[in-house]
Amino acid sequence: MKRALAKEQLKFGDVSKFKDACDIVGWCSTTLSTGSSENSIIQQYFWLVEEDNILNHLDCDTISGSTKWHSFKSSKGSTWNIWIRKLACFYGTCIIGDSKSCGNTKWVE
Repeated sequence: MKRALAKEQLKFGDVSKFKDACDIVGWCSTTLSTGSSENSIIQQYFWLVEEDNILNHLDCDTISGSTKWHSFKSSKGSTWNIWIRKLACFYGTCIIGDSKSCGNTKWVE
């Protein structure tokens, strides 16, 4: 994303195209949100988080060892159930969220 933003800004020379976070999110949503083609299974979403939407405190502690996780998801019924993988997987079914059909489970779990 940084590279794409920098390349876009270079088109305008010394004049700043992106004046604030709202400009950046708008451009990213329009330009980067759909992947490389219409048939791409990878999608990116961009949200502008306003200052008043940020809590100034955490209601929970960081889970010990969570910085080593490469992939995780929560259950649809409860955010308290979390499944993790110790390695990242870029198998097509995992990218679309169907990790049960993953062909790499013996390596990534």
